[in-house]
Amino acid sequence: MIPESKPLLLTVNEAAKALCISARTMWQLSKDGKIRSIRINRLVRYDPQDLVAYIEQQKKFSNYQI
Repeated sequence: MIPESKPLLLTVNEAAKALCISARTMWQLSKDGKIRSIRINRLVRYDPQDLVAYIEQQKKFSNYQI
């Protein structure tokens, strides 16, 4: 039996769901260069590590206190 593994790259819908945002917002973040995307032929994909990096970057600019 082969163990189930996580995908290496996410679709725009999967990435948006992971960030709890809309796909439209995800496209805009990519277009603005705020989140890196990978183009494979006509497909656009997102590296989960880039999503984590985006979250960490947003934490630096946030004024919240723990």
